[in-house]
Amino acid sequence: MTNYNKNNPFYSKLLKRELVTKKGSNKKTYHIELDITNSNITYTPGDAIGVLPRNCQKEVDQILDLLQIDKDSTVVHPKTLAKLSIESYLLHHANITKLTGVFLEMVLTKNLSPKQQELKGLLLDENKQDKLHALQERSLLDWIIYLEVKTIDPQDLVSHLRTLLPRLYSIASSQQISSTKVDLLVAMVEYEKNGKIHYGLGSHFLCLDIEMEDKVPIYLHPSKFHPPSDPNTPLIMIGPGTGVAPYRGFLQERTQQRSKNWLFFGEQTRANDFYYEDFLTELEKKGQLKLSLAFSRDQEKKVYVQDLMQEQSQELYDWIMQGAAIYVCGDAKHMAKGVNETLHAILEKEGLMTKEKAKSFIKEMKKSNRYFLDVY
Repeated sequence: MTNYNKNNPFYSKLLKRELVTKKGSNKKTYHIELDITNSNITYTPGDAIGVLPRNCQKEVDQILDLLQIDKDSTVVHPKTLAKLSIESYLLHHANITKLTGVFLEMVLTKNLSPKQQELKGLLLDENKQDKLHALQERSLLDWIIYLEVKTIDPQDLVSHLRTLLPRLYSIASSQQISSTKVDLLVAMVEYEKNGKIHYGLGSHFLCLDIEMEDKVPIYLHPSKFHPPSDPNTPLIMIGPGTGVAPYRGFLQERTQQRSKNWLFFGEQTRANDFYYEDFLTELEKKGQLKLSLAFSRDQEKKVYVQDLMQEQSQELYDWIMQGAAIYVCGDAKHMAKGVNETLHAILEKEGLMTKEKAKSFIKEMKKSNRYFLDVY
């Protein structure tokens, strides 16, 4: 056990950061290794690491400069009541990416500039949806510039911002293999909005912001997404993209136990986006892993993990009837929904089940710890 948590993180050293996508990829995904020596962190594959990122120093400097606030001005943390500098609060404790409606209300009811007068209608009840949409469009810095805000009292500012939340990443390693570090698989989030490039805070922090040997505040976030305790239980793992991360840890342990394993992995191209290719293909060569790969852009018609499940429906059904446990990790909106629908269709087709019987069967699998989801 460990006493570290999001309010008292362990400061882990960044040991390794390796780009695992190739030059021709549309993505930038990194393998990250963090040192947990002397942390007493004990994890099981499937657990997550909570990372407490910091905001961009340059952006915080711009905010303070535009608002004419001294970086050493003392503020009180709205939740912990601790006293700290406004610079420290904006760097480590404030969500300066997504703002609250109360922040907009505060700005639009004080010392209105012509630009602020134009937007005051957003505060009316009938314009609630427009206000929510507007808040999604700009960061704190963007709003300060757009609304021509000249100054805000430092304590008013921190009191009207959301708290910066930890980012959770599935652990991509087994402590049985490496007791003093945790591995993560992190995809850089990058997008354009209002003519400006924006980054995902956690991924930018881990993949670009911190330097090698820098300290990363982390804590263990336990989950129930653990591999079967019985190594004889056949395991079906479905994890496109970075959803493959926890399965690397699963396999590091289960291949020592001579377990039966099947992984469905998908990405855009095999040449550029096959994460942990050497590790996975070596296990396949040794007969320790059945590997089904869906690279959506390697052929004219896009292929996804659900399509491979349909193609191999009879064998999948046989595994399920032999007591296999099914694990799904990754995108909740499209992939996980599609996988669930495909599983129902396979049970109906291969098991000659009615829709209701298939639905009941899946429900029973969840209840008996044979169907797990870790989706986001």
